[in-house]
Amino acid sequence: MNGYEVYYYDDIARTALGIILSASILKTDVYNERLSKNLIGLLKITNRYGFLPDRIDQQVLIKRGWKSYFNDSTINLSLGMQAYVWAYYLWAYNQTGFDQFLKQAKSGLTETMKTYPDHDIWNNGTRARMMLPIAWLIRIEDSYAS
Repeated sequence: MNGYEVYYYDDIARTALGIILSASILKTDVYNERLSKNLIGLLKITNRYGFLPDRIDQQVLIKRGWKSYFNDSTINLSLGMQAYVWAYYLWAYNQTGFDQFLKQAKSGLTETMKTYPDHDIWNNGTRARMMLPIAWLIRIEDSYAS
């Protein structure tokens, strides 16, 4: 399979978080435009509950269009795939104040916590991955912790 024609959102967000850290260490803003485009692209395919599919193939995205993902109502509790995107959104909100980033991350985290402990969400390192967006959200909005 051609790896350039499939998108896994945990990988995209994890890579972006690495770029953000590297840019901070290097004290450069050379990646800002690329990160901005990446964030807007992700927002366009994040549904109203804050969830993305685990992956999208390029040809399916072209055929269906981004609005089909944006308007989807699937709650995808594959949290290992979701958590880094939410952390990325919360970082972006902290940098820009753009409410849609906060809204999507909070919605996903809130829907996720509604299922706990009935849904076995803490498997395969998911608990560790979920700590990053939860910690970011508490930094932004301490009332979420109560």
